[in-house]
Amino acid sequence: MNLINKVILVLLLTCANVGQVKALSEPAKAINSPDEYAWMLFTQLNTEAKVNARATVWETWIEQEDIYADPTKAPKWNTTTQIRKNFNQHIHNILLQNNRLPNDVFHGSPAPFVADAIQEVRVNKTAFDYIVDKELWYQEGLLKSAMLNEVKFPILSKVIKTTWVAIEEKDKSRYYWQMNGKQLVGMVAWGIMTKDLPMWYWATFEHVDNVGRSDITGSFDSFGAMPAYQAPNKLLNQGYPSGKLTPEVMKLFQQQGLAKVWQNYRLKGTQTSFTDSTGRAIIVGNSVQEAGQINTSSCMTCHARSSVAEGVKLAIPPKPGLAPNQFPNPFKSAKPALGFVGPPDPQWFYQAHSRGPEGAYQLLYPVDFLWQLPLLTKQRTGFKASTEAGE
Repeated sequence: MNLINKVILVLLLTCANVGQVKALSEPAKAINSPDEYAWMLFTQLNTEAKVNARATVWETWIEQEDIYADPTKAPKWNTTTQIRKNFNQHIHNILLQNNRLPNDVFHGSPAPFVADAIQEVRVNKTAFDYIVDKELWYQEGLLKSAMLNEVKFPILSKVIKTTWVAIEEKDKSRYYWQMNGKQLVGMVAWGIMTKDLPMWYWATFEHVDNVGRSDITGSFDSFGAMPAYQAPNKLLNQGYPSGKLTPEVMKLFQQQGLAKVWQNYRLKGTQTSFTDSTGRAIIVGNSVQEAGQINTSSCMTCHARSSVAEGVKLAIPPKPGLAPNQFPNPFKSAKPALGFVGPPDPQWFYQAHSRGPEGAYQLLYPVDFLWQLPLLTKQRTGFKASTEAGE
């Protein structure tokens, strides 16, 4: 290749990558230094996107509701339209809002603003392409892949869940803010799951002003916080000191050119395993996103239950009547609110039959830790689900 051709090739590659952010995926960092990896993701994905709107990189990803909007038409990726906001009430609040006691000290009362919190969940291009290619965006396609054990997302897949509350104009300097119609809202929680690890990698962040930020479980950040561990208060919703960010995390902020407002967010915790080295269940929960069940909150265990079934009546159907992908209850109990922790139980998915312990019927089919698949996919017109198991 002569010099002119080499120059042309470099120019073409440069132009092709204008405005693109290198996909961050470091499995070794995720498993060996999960807190550092959390801050790497946070600072990279919260950089300003090169679009004609006020948006971060992750805000140019597609919202989950847009993926599953029409079961008869494959969704399209269009950055120019998907930066709009489509806030929804958190599914956790929907399931628990009528069942928790406001002053239930043992299980944790929600912070004052949680009841009015709104959320958005966004999916990156890699995960989106996989959903489209495998036809996981409608119920019948999802069931087909799940029953063949073929729902396995690529390593670069990422999903972000954020929570927002109404704020006043004077608070704009302290929060990353956006507009919900005519309402000013500030981001109070930011969580990410990535497929760097087979069981996914999990990290959750909170705003320093969240009054329940370290309640019940405390907060742990071995990379970005001084001190690394913040013990919980004896009383709930009393607030916590912001603490200091380490020089190492401040260097990441500087490298990404992040605005000072992002320094008002703290890592609550990360999760890469169901249990610790002694076999104890790992507990990780966000005081906003898991309000009311922090002491029994496990990102991995809850999402491990994300599965679909055909023709089986389960605990919480997504809508009245039978649906081909009914799903299991994500909570052990709503009164009080209890989640599932520790390793998954095979009995969640299999039912032994009369021929002995060597065989079992599979009633639930896992969908690779993504609750949005059983929750949001819709049935295509004319599809009829069976009414009894084995029919």
